[in-house]
Amino acid sequence: MLDAGRGVAAFAVLVFHAIEVSAPAVSKACEQFLQLGYGGVVLFSLISGYVINMSLGRAESLKAFAINRGFRLYPLFLFSMVAALLFIHFGISEWNEKISPLKAAVFNLTMLQEWIGKPSLMGLYWTLGYEMIFYIIMAVLFSLKKSDKAHNLLFPILGALCLLLGLSISKGSWVGGGKIQDFSYLFLGVALSSLHRGIISLKTFHWFLVGTATVNMAMYGIALPLSGRPDLAQGRLLTATLVLIVTYIASFNVHRTVSGLLVYLGKISFSLYLMHGLVLRVLKYFPALKDIPLVFVIVAAVLSIAIAAATYQWIELPGVALGKRLVKKRNQIASTAA
Repeated sequence: MLDAGRGVAAFAVLVFHAIEVSAPAVSKACEQFLQLGYGGVVLFSLISGYVINMSLGRAESLKAFAINRGFRLYPLFLFSMVAALLFIHFGISEWNEKISPLKAAVFNLTMLQEWIGKPSLMGLYWTLGYEMIFYIIMAVLFSLKKSDKAHNLLFPILGALCLLLGLSISKGSWVGGGKIQDFSYLFLGVALSSLHRGIISLKTFHWFLVGTATVNMAMYGIALPLSGRPDLAQGRLLTATLVLIVTYIASFNVHRTVSGLLVYLGKISFSLYLMHGLVLRVLKYFPALKDIPLVFVIVAAVLSIAIAAATYQWIELPGVALGKRLVKKRNQIASTAA
């Protein structure tokens, strides 16, 4: 079920971006009802929070966790960065930033470039910054032996959102809730995994769910319209509500068997997320395809999945295997020294 959810999230982002390129008017019209891209990000955040908390609960050590995650993420990320740099060099991608692409790449290596005011080589890298900060927070909690209490961070996160809501109302404009909102979904995923691990009760989880939904819906419904985009606010409210309802229902069927295709898309979801951005940069130079949005979306989806399957098999899986071997070798050396 978790892999299927990741597959749905990655595919939703792909379709959203493909429609945005081939039929921007349709994409804009749909924003007030359903935002596939944002819905995919919310769903992926919930699942990521769930999975990382579960993984840390089983981790032998913080170093083992860091090695495994690093070798899962960075080989493919580095490949996509090199491809993005080549696209910029050959004019396939535009680059209008003051900083050179190579210098930007150095900051992109941290995945935190947008948090320190530097541009991303590809716009979709912005979500990786949230993941990296989340990993750092969870790693600190793990080192302090408090990772089982990570769900409690929802309280200060929701408190900060309430403060930002008040500031938005008083100033009459949207005040920085967007960044913190995404963390609320990550830690709601942590709370769900804590429920399944028996750390918190169902009643406690319901309080977390209701609190997160209430505060975020207030941000969408009250604060975001102050930015002058009520259509965007309505779309996010409806999309996030739908994702939370579906996630809640699915949370009671985590081990249920689902479509093999969705499970596979989930397995290659990271590759699909990164590779579809490169595919779309190439396809936009084929006007005959762009003139028929449905065909454009289908071609983009087929090519993205095919390339993601290849990079998953040849880059992502070998990276994961190498990480596991390094952890195993490290454990062997430690046991021999003991």
